[in-house]
Amino acid sequence: MIDKPTPPQKWPKWKLIGCVSIISLFLVVVAFKLLATVIISSAVWEPMDDWSQDSEPWIETSFELPNNKGLLVLLLQQAHPFLAEYNRKLRLETPHQEPTTLNLPINTGWQELTNVYLHTVSSANQTEITVIHLQDRHSDYYLDINNAKFLDKELIISLSEGIYLGRFDGRNWPLQFISANISPEEPVNQ
Repeated sequence: MIDKPTPPQKWPKWKLIGCVSIISLFLVVVAFKLLATVIISSAVWEPMDDWSQDSEPWIETSFELPNNKGLLVLLLQQAHPFLAEYNRKLRLETPHQEPTTLNLPINTGWQELTNVYLHTVSSANQTEITVIHLQDRHSDYYLDINNAKFLDKELIISLSEGIYLGRFDGRNWPLQFISANISPEEPVNQ
């Protein structure tokens, strides 16, 4: 007797429907993820194409120096489209000279907190000058208000005990100057 070949088995209908459903669901999930990635990335990156640091405004706050010596202004400008980085400048306006703007190092990812002191400094050439001392987490800056320039720290021989004038504070936006008679001195984390 000759054996007849057995015909191939058909998949049961429920297995076929299950496999097609799983494959369809997988394809829908992949398509949704791809569409979401395209939409989200265009929403995040497209505004950065148009972003220009030059178009960002300078935010400023100021305070009067003691004894009518002038006005000290801190200026901040956003330096990155979404990171907390700011360009910083200091402008000194005195009654006897044109306003002078001095650059400070960029503020990288930290809320602005700069303490301001008034000092008498003895320099290497034995002269005493009155300076504004700015202290932030980056460094200490000594501004000669008569010559409108920063002093080199290495040339400072002695420093009188400073008088705390207040602080530039951007932790509770907007940036503001908080004078010593409103709030006591706060330590700057360096």
